[in-house]
Amino acid sequence: MGAGKTTLLLNASQHLTKRGKKVGLITNNITDWDKFIASFFNDLCLRFEKDKLPIGHVKAILESSENAVVANFTGGIDTISIRGSAGNSDKCKLTVNARVETTPENLDAITRAVLKEHTKGYKCTEIAWKYLQPGYPTPTHRFDKVM
Repeated sequence: MGAGKTTLLLNASQHLTKRGKKVGLITNNITDWDKFIASFFNDLCLRFEKDKLPIGHVKAILESSENAVVANFTGGIDTISIRGSAGNSDKCKLTVNARVETTPENLDAITRAVLKEHTKGYKCTEIAWKYLQPGYPTPTHRFDKVM
């Protein structure tokens, strides 16, 4: 399974600090972040389904100044769960973690493409973006017999 973790800083200011794993998005408008995450997750899930990719777990937390919304899915559209509310504001921080059975490069490409569709009209500055493919576990200790 490919795994990726992305944190985005969605911000209306023109100055973004480089701290941790973030991408800056600049908008001049107040954004309804609950609608943003619902639409983004719906389209991301549909894309994985279209490509017939088994989904382990995709989760996100979107934090505005004082509130947060948490979203996740473990399969098709019917498994999307959204809790809380980030409300409306001019900035937020979004962290996405995805475990999907595909190559890291494909997971990266899909996530970037869907995110790009949802950030049209925003100026986006990527600060960090990581993806990896976990290796086969190598045990460091073995028992001679089961007790």
